[in-house]
Amino acid sequence: MRKLRIAELRKEYGYTLKELGEKLGVRDNTLSQYETGKRQPQLGFLYELADFFHVSLDYLTGESELRNFTLNTEEEFINLLEMVADNKIGIENFNVNTALKLGNWSIENMEFLEEKHPHLVTAAIRILSAAPIHFRELEKYSDSRKKNMNLSKKYI
Repeated sequence: MRKLRIAELRKEYGYTLKELGEKLGVRDNTLSQYETGKRQPQLGFLYELADFFHVSLDYLTGESELRNFTLNTEEEFINLLEMVADNKIGIENFNVNTALKLGNWSIENMEFLEEKHPHLVTAAIRILSAAPIHFRELEKYSDSRKKNMNLSKKYI
C-alpha cells in the first residue's frame, strides 16, 4: 500500500489531529500513526475517511491522482458506468455522494441506457443494488467502531 493521504487532507481541511480525531471518533495518536505509516487502518475506517473528505478510496490510498469522480455531464456518467461495466472500478471506490449521484442518474436515465447503451444497464443495476448495502455496512462499522472506542476510554 502506498502512503495514505490522511495528513494532506487533514491539513487541507484545516484540522489538527485532535480535531479530526474528535470528528471521527478516533484517538489523535492513532491518526498520527496512520499518517506516518506506523500503523495501517482497517478498510472500513479508510472508507469512512474517504467519505469524510469527499475523495475516492483510490485517492486516499495513493493508488490514483483522481480525487473524486466528476459527474456533471452525460458523458461523465456514461464513462463511469463503462468503468464499472469493465470491472475497472467498483462501488467500494465511490464515496456516498458519487454513488448516490450515479444511482439517481441511472434511475432517471434507464430508458436512455436501455436504448443507447444496453451494455451498461447491468452495471447501473449493480450499483443501484449494491450501494444501499455497502453504505449500510459502512455505517454499521462506523457506529460499532465508535461505540468500542467509547467503551475502551471508559476502562482506560
